[in-house]
Amino acid sequence: MSRLEKLKQDMLDAVNSICESYRLEQDGSVTEVAKEVYEYPIYKVSRHSKQIVKFTGLTKGETLVSGTSSNSVGYKSSLFAEHTDKDTWLELPYDKDTGFYDMQIVACRDGFYDREMHRIYDFDVGTEYDIIEPAKHPSEFMLEQQRLAIERFIDENM
Repeated sequence: MSRLEKLKQDMLDAVNSICESYRLEQDGSVTEVAKEVYEYPIYKVSRHSKQIVKFTGLTKGETLVSGTSSNSVGYKSSLFAEHTDKDTWLELPYDKDTGFYDMQIVACRDGFYDREMHRIYDFDVGTEYDIIEPAKHPSEFMLEQQRLAIERFIDENM
C-alpha cells in the first residue's frame, strides 16, 4: 500500500470513527460522559433564599448561612441543587489562604487599637485587619449587616 493510499485509509477511518461516535450519542448509547473536575470547597449563595452553602461535591454541602431557606446553619445534605446550576447559585469569592468566604462574619483584631471586634470578611480588603477566627456568636446587628451584604451581592450579580 502506498503512502497516499495509507493516508487516505487513515482519513476514512477517522471520519468513520467520528460518525460512529455521533450516531451513538444521538441514540443515547454513550454511557461515558466527560465530567468536569472541580476544586472543592466551592462557596455558593442562593439567588432565591440567600442561603450560603459550602459545597464539597456537585450536590453535597453544608449550610453556612440559612437566609430564608428552611435549612439551619450546619445542615449537611447531598441533595442540594447542583452548584453548576446558574439559575440557583452565584459563586462567592473564597480566600484559599485564610479559608474564609466573602461576607463571612469573622472575629478580628484591629492592629492599630489592638481590640477585638466582629466584621464581615471582605474578600477584596481582607488585609485591613488581622483575622482571628470565624465569629462563633455574632450579634443580631452583625447578622443583619451580613444579610444586607448578601442582598447587595445578589442584586449586583443578577
